[in-house]
Amino acid sequence: MGKVFRKAIIGIMASAGLAFLSLLGTEGGAIVFSIWWIGQIMSIDERKSRVALVLEPMFGNECMTQLERMPVWIIDSPQNRAAVEKIRKAGVLDESGVTTFQPREGESLVMACERIVQSLDDHYNERSQTPGYSELAVIGVSLGEVSLRPFWELNFDEFVRTATGFIARRRGNRGGTSENGGSTIYRPFRISFSDA
Repeated sequence: MGKVFRKAIIGIMASAGLAFLSLLGTEGGAIVFSIWWIGQIMSIDERKSRVALVLEPMFGNECMTQLERMPVWIIDSPQNRAAVEKIRKAGVLDESGVTTFQPREGESLVMACERIVQSLDDHYNERSQTPGYSELAVIGVSLGEVSLRPFWELNFDEFVRTATGFIARRRGNRGGTSENGGSTIYRPFRISFSDA
């Protein structure tokens, strides 16, 4: 009860603080305050367990909403670049908070998703941080568009459709690939799909 009450009080204080800063016209101050109170209601482990992969070129200022819950990897575009520069200019995030990546010439958003997921995993898996991430929110491509193979190879075994894309999750004792004397062994997966 105490932890829930504390989060509710901090949430009310945060809303009041943001409203006050907005009235003063201090957008940078609002960004700083918003990110400060994120840390008050989410533990570091909660925030590290999720990562967002944003493939929507027009995502822009919505990036801040995602950063409140998790680190963000976002495709480079004029709108996204402007939003990321604003966030970085506020100076409240470390370099791991938001990462931009370049699409390749002629590459579709689906192809970019399938390509970048491995690199993203290298930065957030259990070999890079403790605990490793277990949830990837993909925004800008739908579950039906992508090949699940890159996700299966990274041990994602649960996929949930969302209005903006999908969420891939790692659950419990899962399948995947393992190296055995130079050959790859594919273990069976427990796959589940659902709608949000």
